[in-house]
Amino acid sequence: MNQAYQTARALSADQNALAKNMLAEVGDSQYKTVSFRLEDTLMILPFPEYYDIFLFMEEDFKMFNTASKRTFTQLRCEAEDIAEKNGSAVLKTIYNILMKKAGITETARDRLMERECELVTFFASPRSFGKQLFDKAIQKKKRIAIVSDSVYPRSVIANIVSHCGYDGCSELLLTRGSGKSAGEVIDLIMEKTHTNTPGKLLHIGSSIENDVEAAIVKGCKSLLVTPIVPLMVKSGRLRGWVQAKKIYDYDTSQYLALHCAFGIYAAYAFDVPQNKQPQSDFCNDEYMLGFMVLGTLGLTEFSDQGSDLRRTIKKALEANPKAAAGARDFRQIFQADFADFLDKFGYAGCDLPFEFLLLHSSIGDRMLLEKQLEPFELQAWTDVTTEAETAPVFGRQVSKSAAQRLADKMFPPGTRVRNIADNMLDAMKRRTFGKKQ
Repeated sequence: MNQAYQTARALSADQNALAKNMLAEVGDSQYKTVSFRLEDTLMILPFPEYYDIFLFMEEDFKMFNTASKRTFTQLRCEAEDIAEKNGSAVLKTIYNILMKKAGITETARDRLMERECELVTFFASPRSFGKQLFDKAIQKKKRIAIVSDSVYPRSVIANIVSHCGYDGCSELLLTRGSGKSAGEVIDLIMEKTHTNTPGKLLHIGSSIENDVEAAIVKGCKSLLVTPIVPLMVKSGRLRGWVQAKKIYDYDTSQYLALHCAFGIYAAYAFDVPQNKQPQSDFCNDEYMLGFMVLGTLGLTEFSDQGSDLRRTIKKALEANPKAAAGARDFRQIFQADFADFLDKFGYAGCDLPFEFLLLHSSIGDRMLLEKQLEPFELQAWTDVTTEAETAPVFGRQVSKSAAQRLADKMFPPGTRVRNIADNMLDAMKRRTFGKKQ
């Protein structure tokens, strides 16, 4: 992902304040050691779905003349799930399971495993805000540790760390398969960095439970850098509406380009965390509206048949300077990140963000284009707007505690009351864990 690209968008006031406070915390002289979670905090992939990178490997899989009627993506996800249940979800174990399920040879297994490592290294990029925090720690001459819980072997993780510009770390710790609890990982960080006093360690990660709470219980300090994809999903109804609209085939390769569009939208709009804004699905930001809606529309052939309103809204987006800048940045970033990688998959669904805006826009987002529309045009748009039907958006399925399973039963994920409760808890935890302890 071309995170070096300078977008035209300025951070919001809340994002600026958060970035300033967190950078100051990293630079505080009370900390002698700063440790980082690699995944989601320092490194990101341009994909919103766990399985997206496997979709690139379907043709490689077919080359080995397997008799399996199932896709590589299905087999690869299932193999990892089985490995995790057996407590040994490292890449070699995963591919041994896949080899048996697919009926491929050891040579084919090794080639596919090598291809996955090549792809994840190629697509991995630094999370811009995580890199700022890392560089601040380097500037202040802190001891630095990076912790990874990835399935990939040390050689691949080391290449990713170097590829992303994190050569300044003194310790690279791999915890997958170690059997260590989150608290024991904090102990390991302190041991390897020779940090004898818990208060001298600042740990930065993307998981409230495994990074923030575990560090605090051990007497260390912590900062939460919320993962970009959940922030993007919660920022509005668009992702849930797409899930409902394409519920049977969203996970297929024909929508990979749309997945990648969501991926770079998450990476650039939510790099420095920000929350959903009332009455808006695009954080009340004209630039973000143009980036995700007009930008993705540019990947398709626009059809203006059947509705004057379609042409009107598209022209209004193009006439809004900030929305137009967002679309321009999207096109350049998308091209830089993917070039012609996605041409063979096509660009199905890339008009869906525009359809969502046209038919289900929030009042706040319609008002962003007020200056570009005549009053009667704005009213006509309002008249056709209906409530969007959305489906719950899930990441990878994870094991849950008894309390979490009870909460899911009483307040199913995706329901209004559950969303309200989750947002309240997230806000409370950010206020608690964002402060010095």
